[in-house]
Amino acid sequence: GASGKGCRMAGARRLGPRLGWMAAVVAWALSMGGLERAAAQASGRWRYGTMSWRRLGDVQTSNRIEITVESAWRLSHPAIVVFGTQDPVTEKGQLFKVSASVNEDPLLAFGDGEMTAKFDVIVDRLEPLEDMVVGKSTFIHDYPNIDTLWNATLTMCCRVHGTWNAMRSVRLMTSVNLAPGIEGSPKFNMMPTVSLDSTTAMVRAFRVPAVSMGNRELTYSMGSEEAYGYRSKLAPTDVVTGIHPTTGVLSIDTTCHFLSGNCTLTYLGRPETVYNPHVVVVVSDGFSYTTIDFYIIMQYPGASNIPSLSLIAPPAPSPLNGLVTTAVMAMPVIEAFAGFNVQLRFRATDADAGQNVYFEYSTLPEGSTKGAVDGTNPSTQQVDWLPQASQAGKHFICAAAIDIDPALSCTPCAPGAENCIPTCPSYRRSEPRCFEVHVVDNPAPVFLQPTARVLNTYMNQELRMFVKASSGDNWADAVTLTVANVHPEGSSIVPVPGALDEFEFVWKPGRQFGGYNQDVCFRATGASGAGRVVKNTTLCVQMTVVKCMWAVGPGETLDSIATLFGSSYVQLWALNVERDSPDAALAEGDRVRIGHLYQVRATDNLRYLTVQFATTRATLEALNNNMFPAALTDKDRLTDVAGMEACILPHSCVGYNEGVA
Repeated sequence: GASGKGCRMAGARRLGPRLGWMAAVVAWALSMGGLERAAAQASGRWRYGTMSWRRLGDVQTSNRIEITVESAWRLSHPAIVVFGTQDPVTEKGQLFKVSASVNEDPLLAFGDGEMTAKFDVIVDRLEPLEDMVVGKSTFIHDYPNIDTLWNATLTMCCRVHGTWNAMRSVRLMTSVNLAPGIEGSPKFNMMPTVSLDSTTAMVRAFRVPAVSMGNRELTYSMGSEEAYGYRSKLAPTDVVTGIHPTTGVLSIDTTCHFLSGNCTLTYLGRPETVYNPHVVVVVSDGFSYTTIDFYIIMQYPGASNIPSLSLIAPPAPSPLNGLVTTAVMAMPVIEAFAGFNVQLRFRATDADAGQNVYFEYSTLPEGSTKGAVDGTNPSTQQVDWLPQASQAGKHFICAAAIDIDPALSCTPCAPGAENCIPTCPSYRRSEPRCFEVHVVDNPAPVFLQPTARVLNTYMNQELRMFVKASSGDNWADAVTLTVANVHPEGSSIVPVPGALDEFEFVWKPGRQFGGYNQDVCFRATGASGAGRVVKNTTLCVQMTVVKCMWAVGPGETLDSIATLFGSSYVQLWALNVERDSPDAALAEGDRVRIGHLYQVRATDNLRYLTVQFATTRATLEALNNNMFPAALTDKDRLTDVAGMEACILPHSCVGYNEGVA
């Protein structure tokens, strides 16, 4: 039901183009006389609102969108009741319908000639101290094409009492740009109630936060006369001095209110009292714009102080390491990662001794929770949020400190009272402060060491390779290192005490590893957790053991090395012509040739090599790791390894020494 004669078709889901516009014109004409006759009990319900849209379906071609309206209403208004009952709303999830007020239905015109007068609100939260209920409304609409810029407009009546535009109509607007690739409009995310300190004459500032669905740069401006609604007055520039075009910081000059209490200014040539200034802000991402409509409560000098609010950044290992700030825009952007909890803390203080302080919040993102309040003055409350991958992008989490328990309620009117508005407790509230949180996908771990991807070593030379991984930009992740493939025989992993993301790979290749050429791989894996996509990264190092070269160990001689390969020290001396004598001492780490390199031909076979070089197949296989497969017969041609070099160690005494054991 709509109230008042001449109301539009409040029960209609959607009005056709001709009938809809006719009804709109009739209702507009009737409302011109009805506005002045409104009673406080039957109207004055609108507190705050903003409208945005997002594209449904294919972002390139879809003509279907979802419009969302976040709005705040006077909880005690007689029309704000649970749908189908006369009971007041009491909890999240309940639905109430917004009907006509002062002969004016809520009307959402989509801009293409289609409109709807049905306005259902799903309760998001109650703020009884403010006599306020906050909720959301959604509308699905199909546009006739994607080539036109559509302007959607929501109008209704009436704003609450005690404001610059009390009892006047509301208008929210957004432009719908369905060009290929446009995901949706910008979206505001601020507190429905804003209070400023006017106990001193100065310019106060707070942020009007908004986000872009496409992560585009945003531009802010003050609303035009059209954006304020029918018969509403623009914000007085002597008080609302402007908004920063890129940060969205709104500046309010409190001088007038401080000097004269209820500030009186000349507006359009006549004196007007500015009780609580009403503000409309527009934000654009270059493709689409949207508006927000709210008013500011000016707090005058009084017996009690106004509390202050500090923001506390996430603790270490966050790079911000618990940074504390109270100033606007002083808190750096908080980077959060999908699937990882982020801790945001708010601290409230009040100069009044013995005064308890509490918190109120903006609409928090899905998945966030508020912890218990710690302390009374100062008091601290933590908001924990586990963002999901679907929530990637920019978010704002805002709060204010108040000096009264927000669970307290206003005193209701006596039954049967007319033109009554409940009496709410007086209190002091800080300026709002916001965390800007950027949610990004959980990045895969990265390897810090080793930096080389190819390593050459020698038989009998110990190789020590430090392996270290990191979670990259994600300071909240914990990385564990593991072995990712089969490592060569004799190698080992030496852990670093107390560290899971680093260890040492140690290997001294034995005599059978000459010519070894394979990848040695490691895997870095992020920590698992509820709702988290665990990422891992594999690093492989190509490990090559040089053929025919032996690294001298402690106390080794040509004779002891020759014995390992079934040879003689004289033969090894002949292979190392730079040495003056076979008896000359060898220095640890020196390299000794234990054979010579032969380039294999496609016509060769193992039988030919063993006869030609007076050696054995066992010796050839030992000196050339994995070069000659076991399935290869002695007479098979070596076409697969043609052109490669083989290490050959001819035997001088074949009958005496049959090769490497």
